[in-house]
Amino acid sequence: MLSKLYNQVVTFEPINELELIYLPLFKSNIYSPTELLREGLTLLKLARYDDIMLQKIAALMLLNANKIVVGEELDKIWDEVCNMKLKIVEYAENKGIEKGYESVTLKMLKKGKPISEISEFTGFSDFKVKSIATQYDLEVRDDIPAFVGGSRNVKPKDVGVKTLNGFQSKVQPT
Repeated sequence: MLSKLYNQVVTFEPINELELIYLPLFKSNIYSPTELLREGLTLLKLARYDDIMLQKIAALMLLNANKIVVGEELDKIWDEVCNMKLKIVEYAENKGIEKGYESVTLKMLKKGKPISEISEFTGFSDFKVKSIATQYDLEVRDDIPAFVGGSRNVKPKDVGVKTLNGFQSKVQPT
């Protein structure tokens, strides 16, 4: 199968994209799935595809090889794919970063942090923070206006009680 694909590329014959996409899944006595994936990516670079088709085929090849190629082998292949400057790589990285921020948002929501603080740390809009809270059925703590002393962290029920030499007195917020 591999030699057939190489011959098609060298002689400028059309390639059956499905054969290329499923190349890592073919049983071979000579090549491992990792080697087949690597060779398939090399063929893909040699074939004269436009950027969009190249990205689609590379993405499908990686998806098919997902369960077969693991660990350091996958890291090396990922580096090769990154060198191809595929938009799919950038997209995947951005999705990973977004998932990380969603995880941070979820933890902050569970700790009762206000929306403004969560937005500041994650870069998410208030709407995005609220939608994550809704998705996990969590209450959202809207920002609390500044009270006496200008502290935003003071809870409303704590406002108005001031201790002076052991005596408590009511202080009205301004």
